[in-house]
Amino acid sequence: MRKVHSFVFFKRGSAATVLPLFLKAGLSFLFAVLILNCCSTPAEIKREASLSEKPGWIKNPPHSEDTLYFIGISTSSETLELGRKEALKAAISEISNYMGSRVESVFQSYITEIERDLSIQMKSESAALVKGAKVVDSYYEKMVRIDKNFRMERYDVYLLVSFSLKEVEKELIRQNKEKLDKVNTAFKYYMTGLSHEKRREYHSSRRSFNQAMGLIAEIKDVVEVNDKEIKNSEDLKLRLETHLQYVITQLLKISLSINIRGPEQGKKAFLSSFGSSLGERGFTITNKEPAFEIKGDVSVSKSSYIMHNYVYYAEGSVSAERTSDHQVVATYPFKVKGFHRLKAQAALNALVDAGAEAGSAISEKIIEREKIESKESWHRGPGCPIQNEVCLLFRLAVSMPFINIAIN
Repeated sequence: MRKVHSFVFFKRGSAATVLPLFLKAGLSFLFAVLILNCCSTPAEIKREASLSEKPGWIKNPPHSEDTLYFIGISTSSETLELGRKEALKAAISEISNYMGSRVESVFQSYITEIERDLSIQMKSESAALVKGAKVVDSYYEKMVRIDKNFRMERYDVYLLVSFSLKEVEKELIRQNKEKLDKVNTAFKYYMTGLSHEKRREYHSSRRSFNQAMGLIAEIKDVVEVNDKEIKNSEDLKLRLETHLQYVITQLLKISLSINIRGPEQGKKAFLSSFGSSLGERGFTITNKEPAFEIKGDVSVSKSSYIMHNYVYYAEGSVSAERTSDHQVVATYPFKVKGFHRLKAQAALNALVDAGAEAGSAISEKIIEREKIESKESWHRGPGCPIQNEVCLLFRLAVSMPFINIAIN
């Protein structure tokens, strides 16, 4: 089939210029767009300002012997009120940076332009109290863009905030005193913890060390300590970590006193799997100064014969008693099946599985109890919130070797 093309002829002098129809249509559309652009109304932009000229303090803040000046700036704010709030926050941040502390306070200031009190509350990590600031001057620029039915406003706001040097000095003195008080209190807890540690009262020792660590965690700067051996708060922190780790190692020591009714091979099977589960969670089995004694009774009995396999049950319970005060902190009852085509092996399988289950469960219960008590210790000292959920508590990733196993 033959293609047919339409052409338009334009005469130029004696020659003719030929244009396809689709090219003519494209030129017509382009021509129409150019006409519309020439005739359309451009977006209107209006600019306003609160003063005829920018105040000089924006680039050159005032200087005074007894007053500091800070400038807060907010750009492209959607409203004037929002711009003022953001500029005030920026000024407060400058004050905070100057004083070397973050702000958490109700900051009272006075904005002269609207003649009303402005209370801004900001939250952050520490508790530096900023008082006595005053907004002494302000300036803003407003930009309005109007494009047909579209209208947009943006504000650039500048605030000049004064702050008395006397207030700065008072606040710095207060902060330094607070830090010193915390370090001194932490040092007292440290010494108390050492006394408990010497008497092998490891739970009490850990509690005191945790209280000290909570206070040290609140101090951002290095503060001197009034002691011959410990120079400052960083040195105190390192000593606390060392002693706390030692105490925790002592608290992971466990002795076993489990009565197992059955063949000698069955006793070894149960204790081996029981001890392995404890070791996986960082506990050491020893008779030397254990922090906990695990007591229990275990028996094994035949149940049935199913599909050419004997079924035996290993049944009993274990409990963990804290040696320092003889308080039972965890108990776990169990009843576990064992299968095998041989009777003796079925009984051994039941004891092995029961040991693994009981060891895992009782260790988890001990750890959970210790976590709770460790958390509580953060609350017992003044100003001691929980900074770290459990400070250096139970490094469970490392399995510790078994020492001696006591069997009754």
